[in-house]
Amino acid sequence: MGIAWERPNAYSGAAWILRDHNGKTIMHSRRSFSGVQSQMEAELLGFKFAVESMISTHQCGVILESHYQLVREAMLFPQRYVLVHGLVDSIHMMLTDLDGWQCVHVVEERNKPASEIAQSVINENRLSSYIARGGPRWLQLRLCAEATSTFIPPLVRYLFHQA
Repeated sequence: MGIAWERPNAYSGAAWILRDHNGKTIMHSRRSFSGVQSQMEAELLGFKFAVESMISTHQCGVILESHYQLVREAMLFPQRYVLVHGLVDSIHMMLTDLDGWQCVHVVEERNKPASEIAQSVINENRLSSYIARGGPRWLQLRLCAEATSTFIPPLVRYLFHQA
């Protein structure tokens, strides 16, 4: 997943890319959020968006990859983050509806295409949401190149999971 936030306008962008076990892209999505007051809120909203999307598209056995430290901290230690407690609780509740998931912390490079899509909300004012198979040619070329040349199994720390 990828997340971008801009303080002056108080909006953020979030994106996710769903891939199969070989790294081939199955689908991807983008969404914008308004009234976002902090980087932590942006990251949690993006994470929640990804979880909601996996549930609504009936996915199971999903590995949610994130390089966002604030999400990691808030999900592991919710008692430390009172201001976003409701958001963290709602994510934990939604995760119970997702079958066989894992959440892992990865290096930032593994999320570049999703981060670029999220950043397009901020840089290019792309505020419309979508979920798509296929998509613009530039994105397909970028995802295909990444899947064939740099896809490697994640070297990660498991954050939390449901078997």
